[in-house]
Amino acid sequence: MQQLQQVRRLVPARYIPALVRWRLDKIWTDLEFRRTQEEQMRFLLEHTERAAEIPELAHAYAEQMMLRAYLRWHPRAISRQRVRGIEWLTTRRDASRSILVSFTHHHRYEGLWPSLSRAGAPCKVLVTPEITKPEAGIAFQQHLRVAGRGSEIVLAEGGTEAIAEMLQPGVRLAMAPDFPGRTPVTFLGRPVLGSFGTARIATMTNSQVVLVTVRRDEAGPYVRVHEPLEPAEYADPGDLLADILQRHGEAILAWPEALEAPTARFATVEP
Repeated sequence: MQQLQQVRRLVPARYIPALVRWRLDKIWTDLEFRRTQEEQMRFLLEHTERAAEIPELAHAYAEQMMLRAYLRWHPRAISRQRVRGIEWLTTRRDASRSILVSFTHHHRYEGLWPSLSRAGAPCKVLVTPEITKPEAGIAFQQHLRVAGRGSEIVLAEGGTEAIAEMLQPGVRLAMAPDFPGRTPVTFLGRPVLGSFGTARIATMTNSQVVLVTVRRDEAGPYVRVHEPLEPAEYADPGDLLADILQRHGEAILAWPEALEAPTARFATVEP
């Protein structure tokens, strides 16, 4: 596996799309591989208006994941993403308060943090300790090296209270809501179990929640920083979480094949 990662590092970035298409053409005849890709898109989309596109999007999903596996070894190619709305994290922010930056595992998200840093908004990025261990593998090590360019990687240790203590005035702390948890939520029409952390901590600390999503236009992908959500404007943290997931869901539904490992994003609800 380490040798494979080194090969990916050696492929010039400009050749990666063509190489990925060539490799995908070779392995798409493998019925088990195709079934696995379709399962990912079915989990994400079967309760949406895009359900009929699952076979087509499964191929696009496989391509996106292969591209990402190569491009993480070319940090320059993914660390200069276009950013719109950066003022919500810089000049239009309330420096007397903290901000929870809400992101999902969508598109080249390891390159999101150096891109925001270059735009003037470095963040602390909360990660699960498991991916920092040597046994997690060389791909995760590279993921963290890219994500840590211009930002600070912090471990999600010590529970809710410990994370809340990080949110001092002026701090920008990034958390993802698309993690398996124990809170019943709905995501793209599917009942799942999600993480209550973002909404609960934002409410506890009166932190603004700024969503960061990925969109596309005629020039390609770009990062959209959204106007802050105010916890006090919601009846309770559950309502805040539902709104966060709905807004992220809209961006993901527009580009579903770019979401990493949909079946790993939430826990399933047992019948």
